[in-house]
Amino acid sequence: MAKSECFFGFLNICGCVLSIATFNMGFFVLCIIIITILLYKEDKLMIADQTLAKSCKPIVIILLLCLLCLILYFNNKLKRATFVHNILFIRQWLMFHCIFYTLLSTLMCYNLFINLHYKIVIIAVITIIVMEIYQIHIVRRFYNNELEHLATSNCNIDETTFFNPTPIQMKKISV
Repeated sequence: MAKSECFFGFLNICGCVLSIATFNMGFFVLCIIIITILLYKEDKLMIADQTLAKSCKPIVIILLLCLLCLILYFNNKLKRATFVHNILFIRQWLMFHCIFYTLLSTLMCYNLFINLHYKIVIIAVITIIVMEIYQIHIVRRFYNNELEHLATSNCNIDETTFFNPTPIQMKKISV
């Protein structure tokens, strides 16, 4: 972990990962709250059948809240991994965010092909995709540093503590 580079003004990558987890928790809570408020207040959805639209609103809100819980859960595990140095937590965050990034970028690109006249959406898509890729890159570097730290600490274990032959055992071996 001593070989880490400086990211976002942090001296080590562990502090940067901690700030990424904290930022993601706050950012996604804010996004889900805004989307939920917009879905709750909006009477006209892009669906022709309004009864179907009204019945889909609670399902969409519940799915968004489930997604929020997953995001908070994995970001909390990442925050904990910066203190405990648990590689499993980091790997879970990486898997979840890679899946989330893939689905998010696919949905946003699909939305761009449907709604070509939204310039703000295009800028937001590019920003979110770049931000998510960079976050995954930084957490991946932290994961590699933790693996390297774990590998070097396991190689330096003194093997004489596991098997310390006594003189009696040595006589039995030599006979």
